Amino acid sequence: MTFQVRSVREGDTLRWVAEAQILMTDFGVEPPSIVGLISVEEEVQLVVQVTARAAGDA
Repeated sequence: MTFQVRSVREGDTLRWVAEAQILMTDFGVEPPSIVGLISVEEEVQLVVQVTARAAGDA
């Protein structure tokens, strides 16, 4: 699995956003379907967000 990662620094805050496209079936999960009326696409977008801030003075 490959993630596209972006980072942004704003003052003492650093943010990372990582995104990847996966297929449910790659992980043994069948896309849900309710009697053929409602179904879900097989492709899923994973998004991970991390925020880091400088520690304050002790």
